[in-house]
Amino acid sequence: MVVMRSAGRFSRPSWAPESALAIACPPRAFQAQHAAAIGDGALSTAQKELIALDIAIAVRCDGCIAHHVRDALQAGAGANEIVETIEVAVLMGGDPRVVYGAQAHRALTEFLEADASVSARAASWGGSGHRPIGVAWMLSADEIAILVLPGLATAIGGCALLVVRRASGASLDALLGLTAGIMLAATFFSLLVPALDRGSLGEVLIGFAVGGVLMAVVDRLLPHMHARLREDGSPSLEDATLVGARRRAAMLLSALTIHNVPEGIAVGVALGAGGPELAVPIAIAIGIQNVPEGFAAAAPLLGTGVPRPRVAAIGAATGLVEPPAAVAAFFLVSTSAAILPAALAFAAAAMLYVVVDELLPEAFAHGNERVATGMFFLGFVMMMVLDVALG
Repeated sequence: MVVMRSAGRFSRPSWAPESALAIACPPRAFQAQHAAAIGDGALSTAQKELIALDIAIAVRCDGCIAHHVRDALQAGAGANEIVETIEVAVLMGGDPRVVYGAQAHRALTEFLEADASVSARAASWGGSGHRPIGVAWMLSADEIAILVLPGLATAIGGCALLVVRRASGASLDALLGLTAGIMLAATFFSLLVPALDRGSLGEVLIGFAVGGVLMAVVDRLLPHMHARLREDGSPSLEDATLVGARRRAAMLLSALTIHNVPEGIAVGVALGAGGPELAVPIAIAIGIQNVPEGFAAAAPLLGTGVPRPRVAAIGAATGLVEPPAAVAAFFLVSTSAAILPAALAFAAAAMLYVVVDELLPEAFAHGNERVATGMFFLGFVMMMVLDVALG
């Protein structure tokens, strides 16, 4: 089944032609016309979608049928209402409409089967497939997994520190480059592009500016230390004689908190904005890059006198701040659709700040630029392929 990014919790049926991609990403002028025509008025949006479905069957437009079955469900139309609309279309049109009416019924079946929980939630939420204010806390097991598992992936990298004697500088820079490439691609493909699809340029710019400024303020005010990078005169872990082992570990964890909170926010905002279809690619990407991140973040501690089990625990713990950040961001964006574009842009800016201010400078600071650059491109391509494959 091909997933349509803008379809919320529903998928496009496998029989719909590839030309239906134009429906998923229409020109902005048509988006505005569609919003004005289909919004609630003397007729409700659900009623208008049923009329549109009738016409789609009449003009024999496969992609239109899939589009309006999905939108009718999302607007609150019941399955029985859609079936009766199909029956009326067939009655008025005769034999040709029997074929396309059957396709509409198939679309309805596939949309409902794609997420069986939608029907139960629609009934409990008053007939709408959207999560209304006041019940945002009702999370499914899949949603909990999306919000929690990416942050826990750092434990894999942390455990590797129990068996690896000492990582070379080149390997650490390669891991940082890979992480930066994945995060940069996720910033654009999974956050900024959906933000622009869902809102105006002004909304996106406001959210982006707020996210960047807030990250800069936190980075400036929160005491922290990078593993191998001196920032604004602050010591790094390589300056082992300047601070004690406990303080080094605490300041490193502070830096990793600045790094990992934006990743959690990105997953939570994506889930709240577009459901699993939008959140799964970025959750998988962040989970993948969290494995080397957990290793690379804490590995420099091995040479500073910190016991190896404690180093492994620190590496494993670096992602623990992500699930709370993801859940908080999800709850926030679930309360209002109006803030979704700005929220996606906010998360994009926070991720981009981490890439530009922390990951790339540290990866390029030790003479391994070629290795780090090559791994950066590999990470970017990995995320781009993942986003296209899943989105």
